[in-house]
Amino acid sequence: MERFYSGGFLYNPKAQSVLSHLRDDKTPNNPNKWVFFGGLNEVNESPKECLIRKMKEESGVSLKEEEPKSLDDCQANFFARILRVSCAI
Repeated sequence: MERFYSGGFLYNPKAQSVLSHLRDDKTPNNPNKWVFFGGLNEVNESPKECLIRKMKEESGVSLKEEEPKSLDDCQANFFARILRVSCAI
């Protein structure tokens, strides 16, 4: 089985804001840092399925299969807005 990490964030275009989460000091990876939601896949799980599962586990937000968008599917100006907002947090 191929193992990989899948991660993402929620973006609100009206507020031009990103929802991520602050890790506590007990985690071995990136303690006390703002990070995207995500994690390691389970058996036979696609990257999108992994993100949907991890988003629910970590934030309580349920995503529909068609809702997650890959960053490479976004337009250049959308990328620029995300990067500006992400860096500001």
